[in-house]
Amino acid sequence: FPSHDKSGEDIYEYVLHSIKARPEECVLIDDKEDNLIVPRAMGIECIKHNTNESISYLVTRFGYTSQ
Repeated sequence: FPSHDKSGEDIYEYVLHSIKARPEECVLIDDKEDNLIVPRAMGIECIKHNTNESISYLVTRFGYTSQ
């Protein structure tokens, strides 16, 4: 299992392989711009959020509902 460090490609490659997805099929939401540099360069759509309200909006926008 790769490091949980978000500054390298290992964790993203591991997740992509695990879910059998291509980078362009994924979205990463994070509150730190530095955490978006690597996945964005890999082709993953990245969205920076700043508040709980913004994450709620984004989760709703992408159609996720918790059970």
